[in-house]
Amino acid sequence: MHTLNFAGLVAALGLVCPLYSPTQGFSCPASFETPNLRPEGAAELIGEMVFTCTGGGAPTPAGQAVPTGTVTVKLNLPVASRMVDAQKSEALLLIDEPNTPANPAAPVLCGSAAAPLNTDGNCPIVGNGTGKPAASGVPNSFLATQTGPYQLTFSGIPFDPPGSTGKRVYRITNVADYRHCVCGSGSGFRRGCFPSEF
Repeated sequence: MHTLNFAGLVAALGLVCPLYSPTQGFSCPASFETPNLRPEGAAELIGEMVFTCTGGGAPTPAGQAVPTGTVTVKLNLPVASRMVDAQKSEALLLIDEPNTPANPAAPVLCGSAAAPLNTDGNCPIVGNGTGKPAASGVPNSFLATQTGPYQLTFSGIPFDPPGSTGKRVYRITNVADYRHCVCGSGSGFRRGCFPSEF
């Protein structure tokens, strides 16, 4: 198990940050979708974070365990995403854009009846040897654990290289923060919140 650190840089036009993977040569530049904020909003969804990964060498051989890691998102305002149970938040990490024209596989939530957890509390995932999105039944959706007032953690995330011509997409969505005390000066402009670190 590896811990993945996202070093974030907030720029005027969005967020630029690399993803450091446990797989050598796995390059994952990021994009950040700017949210629409309501002036009266106290808890608002932040923009979605999308990491499009390429490289990383050969995909995990068929039947072998895919390398996994931990993804941590740190915000500069308190997390406001709702809790779905005593440990898990509604914040999601999606792999390879499930249920889209690019990947029609249905979302399979890690920890659901379709993808039960193992004794380590993670979903066992094995490679298919192609690096392409897995067929149905393989977990491609992961809930976060709130590990601090400003922090969400996704555990057991698979990092299977997509092969020399493929790509792997990681999307973090449903992340909300409390904005009630963050306002601009004078003009009434409401300042947005971008994750300070990933």
